[in-house]
Amino acid sequence: MADKSIVEKRAEHFEKREKWMKTSFALLLGLLASSTLLTRKAVLSNSKTGLLGRINKNSHLCDYDNGILMRRLPMFLTMLTAYYGIASASRNKTEMKDNLIRSAVGGGVFFGGDIIIGSMLARLSDKFLNTEIINKSCEKIFINKIIPPHKHLKDLEGRSKKIGTVLFWINMASLSTLIGFGVPKILNKMIKNDVQKDKLVVQ
Repeated sequence: MADKSIVEKRAEHFEKREKWMKTSFALLLGLLASSTLLTRKAVLSNSKTGLLGRINKNSHLCDYDNGILMRRLPMFLTMLTAYYGIASASRNKTEMKDNLIRSAVGGGVFFGGDIIIGSMLARLSDKFLNTEIINKSCEKIFINKIIPPHKHLKDLEGRSKKIGTVLFWINMASLSTLIGFGVPKILNKMIKNDVQKDKLVVQ
């Protein structure tokens, strides 16, 4: 029979986890509702200044009615709710860490990994291989100054297109290696450590 103190500790842990889940779910619903209402107000009021004006200016980012590509913001909100469901279904602390890390890395790669690595490779190519892959005519906003966007392959020509194609596959290989091998290796080590700790507690 399990030691009474261990049972009590686990019961206390699950009670805290349940409270945390309820609180986080309420915060998530509040965030989704408030962002939706705020965006709606900004668009309908046609604001030009302040926070509403900024939202109105970038309202095209919320347009998910696109037959070719879903915009990043609605996709982010969709994946955020999905990840919450995955995390809340975790049976213990170790499984929750596993799910959260996998979700965070997957979301990070989807929303920024290819952009960051692609931009880095493009800048190195332009600097050392004299290509023209970085999009120098892009909008001069803060994020583009930090992570300059690269041109689409279909817009490249000649040598730049050949090198750009190679860089694209290097980018894809890097991301695949990270998700397929790097993350599982880290998680396997983490799970083994947690299992060893649990064995020591039981003993």
